[in-house]
Amino acid sequence: MINVAVLGYGTVGSGVVEVIEKNKDMVNKKKDTLQSIIDKVNERFNGNFTNSDRVIIEGIYQMFMKDADVKKFKKYAKDNSTEMFVQSLFPDKFKDIVTQCFLDNNDSFSKLFNDPDFYQKVQDAMAAELYKALRKD
Repeated sequence: MINVAVLGYGTVGSGVVEVIEKNKDMVNKKKDTLQSIIDKVNERFNGNFTNSDRVIIEGIYQMFMKDADVKKFKKYAKDNSTEMFVQSLFPDKFKDIVTQCFLDNNDSFSKLFNDPDFYQKVQDAMAAELYKALRKD
């Protein structure tokens, strides 16, 4: 199961909920794949996996799955051994994607801290949603 928060349940918000509900099996499958990655990293690092680490892993995974080269890598995975894929074919692409994720996140945080209006809107929206969520219990 995956929990999703929708900011506002108007025309757009209700559409988002409908799409999520319609695609819940795919969302759960993706979660299982991500959970598998997280579990492997947790094994290696004795469970020292933070929520920030989860966000990073999910961002990298999503960026790879949306990348223009994903079809090429699908073919690589089908035509080569795990060892060949993991050690030779994937590392350069992984480095490119990780670098891009880092740059994108830096840009997002720069925008947050350098644009007072954007900062205020994010803060206000976050406060309103958290207020509602915290009052529910």
